[in-house]
Amino acid sequence: MSDELNKTHWYDGWFYDSFIAPNQDRLFSLIKGIIEPASTVIDVGCGTKRFSFSVSARASKILSIDLY
Repeated sequence: MSDELNKTHWYDGWFYDSFIAPNQDRLFSLIKGIIEPASTVIDVGCGTKRFSFSVSARASKILSIDLY
């Protein structure tokens, strides 16, 4: 499977919207509860940066790192 086809399947496709995103949203809500206001967050393996964006209102600094 090509990289572009793989990306489309996992990040942009129906599978991601149906199975990955809802579980991530629950996890992100739990994590946001333990992030103290004005803290610094490091998002390692950030991918599409969904987590970084979801905590941006709570954290004062976010460092997003991914390999690609």
